[in-house]
Amino acid sequence: MPFADDVLGDLESELKKTRRMLERIPEEHFDWKPHEKSWSLVDLSTHLANVPWWIVSTVDTDEIDLSSDFGERPTITTREQVLAAFDTSASDALARVADAGEEHLRGSWTLKMGDKTLWSRPRFEVIREFGISHMGHHRGQLGVYLRLLNVPLPPIFGPTADEQMM
Repeated sequence: MPFADDVLGDLESELKKTRRMLERIPEEHFDWKPHEKSWSLVDLSTHLANVPWWIVSTVDTDEIDLSSDFGERPTITTREQVLAAFDTSASDALARVADAGEEHLRGSWTLKMGDKTLWSRPRFEVIREFGISHMGHHRGQLGVYLRLLNVPLPPIFGPTADEQMM
């Protein structure tokens, strides 16, 4: 299996799992936080919906400067808007990785803060760490939020206490 196909397979699997979690977010609790230092449910869900954008950016550019103005994101007020944002960023990420090719994915990508280079890594590492693993991290946080709100959790890596896999 070509290397790019392996990255694409991992991404497809994680995107499906993430969408299943986002489908469960209850709009009536969008402002809820488990702790004063935590993001609200809508902020966490919106961030998770936009994580695939990092993958798009990693494939499309050679670097990102975190001190840059990324513009305003639209205000999210419904689960459908979260899902639409996720579907768009996920579709774009899958398309970019599918079209990227081995050489491009092994090429260097840099994260900067103004004039300071924070690090440079091969694109495939950035996709795995700041795309796929980052998504799994926030999906886990979302699972805790949903559990605390008594929302049944979907099976992700196997059965949950709420649902058995068919």
